[in-house]
Amino acid sequence: MALQILEPFNQSIQHTKKVLFRPFDLGRWFTIGFCAWISSFLEGGGNFSGIWNMGGRGGGGGGGWPGFPGGQGGSGQPFGLSTSTLIAIVALLVLLGIAVSLVFAWVGARGRFMFIDNIARSRGAVVAPWREYRPQGNSLFLFLLVYGIAFFLVMIVLLAVAGVIALPDIRARSWGPAATMAVVVGAFTVVPLGLVGALVSFVLHNFVVPTMYLWRVGAMEAWRIVRIEVLGPHLGACVLYFLFRIVIFIGIGIVATGLTCATCCMTAIPYLGTVILLPLFVFSQSYALMFLQQIGPQWSFVQEEGLRCERCHYDLTGLVGADRCPECGLPIAQPVGEVPPTERPPEDPEATV
Repeated sequence: MALQILEPFNQSIQHTKKVLFRPFDLGRWFTIGFCAWISSFLEGGGNFSGIWNMGGRGGGGGGGWPGFPGGQGGSGQPFGLSTSTLIAIVALLVLLGIAVSLVFAWVGARGRFMFIDNIARSRGAVVAPWREYRPQGNSLFLFLLVYGIAFFLVMIVLLAVAGVIALPDIRARSWGPAATMAVVVGAFTVVPLGLVGALVSFVLHNFVVPTMYLWRVGAMEAWRIVRIEVLGPHLGACVLYFLFRIVIFIGIGIVATGLTCATCCMTAIPYLGTVILLPLFVFSQSYALMFLQQIGPQWSFVQEEGLRCERCHYDLTGLVGADRCPECGLPIAQPVGEVPPTERPPEDPEATV
């Protein structure tokens, strides 16, 4: 079966209306917005380049750092600190920044499955999907951590090779054949590597993560499933999907820019901006789910309406024997999955145990 591009696009629009407006629930809107917000942590990440920006080469004569104590006639160090102390402070700041970045990435990995779950089940839940998809969230985080380290090391090696090639011109402080060759080598290695990284990220967020959610598997197993059942038999459709995604990205960017201007840049405020732009987030994620649903019945993400909690609208379908909502704790009048006494078949008085 050939996968379509426009049909899931239209289905995504209808599903976005269903999730957010049928019926409209402000509390659920903010809950789904919260999940979408922490899910965006996964695509963030710390940029520590500013830490290493020490400006140009220092001047001679021991003039010190302008604007800091210890300038003329001082210790020659900012705030009067020794070089070893400054190095230790910078190292601690770098480690702290890395730790915070890793925490945000871990929360974002867990939040991605919360967001997908809310879209698939048309609900607003935080606690239950956070617990339910913990293995998948942790697996995604570990995969991204290992992949990110490997990608960084390869990039460093390529840049080091280019630097070695340009070393003669660097020492001569002139632009010559060596510098030109270094630029060529960098262009034909670093740029393709960046494109490969972007492609891997696209497949990961559009195909692999939804597969992990649906099949309840880890990251590597999801990559195997995507390779066999998605990319293998439907490569042409996936390429068209990728190209159409670029068009959608441009359209969403135009709409988001217009809303940013209309709201006086309120969309730039963390969390609040996600809440304002929530239909765009829901539509974008829904499109990936609707595209994959075309593969077959076993790829069905959107679940039919079932029994829901009266307070938080949590989907209680499949929770056999549960007497409380796992999201808000509200007691359920009738344990899920049990047959009311009036509907149970009459007992056979002659039956023996």
